[in-house]
Amino acid sequence: MFQGRMKMMAESNSLSPRDVFALFQQAVLKKDGNALAELYAEDGIHEFPFRSGSPKTIGQNAIRMMFSGLAKAPIRYYQFQDVVIHDSVNPEVLIVEYKIDAEFLTSGHRFKPAYVAIMRIHEGKIAHFRDYEDIVGKERAFSGKESL
Repeated sequence: MFQGRMKMMAESNSLSPRDVFALFQQAVLKKDGNALAELYAEDGIHEFPFRSGSPKTIGQNAIRMMFSGLAKAPIRYYQFQDVVIHDSVNPEVLIVEYKIDAEFLTSGHRFKPAYVAIMRIHEGKIAHFRDYEDIVGKERAFSGKESL
């Protein structure tokens, strides 16, 4: 039901960038990789500028593959926190700061990775998502050296 509702909403060209980010949040919390991929345009781009090599995934099908293991990942996402949305002078661009309250299911270790996302939404779909994540904080969390 959730995925069908998201697909119907994402197919609407009337979705604002804020609407798309709200759907992105819902899909992340549900760990629904297919729903996430449906938010992207056929030629959409998702990139991680702070990761080694600045990986970039191009195309909805490739993005679907990128998110395909999300449901099985040993992480529970509880909620987005400290969300700050910055509108841009370009109505297609949204800049969002946020943290995600999460837990490693294997250890019970809680952590809150921080992100800044620059999203360009065209006709209700993500055309380009630049995913700036706190690499150092995530490495500490994965090593168990950082807790809430």
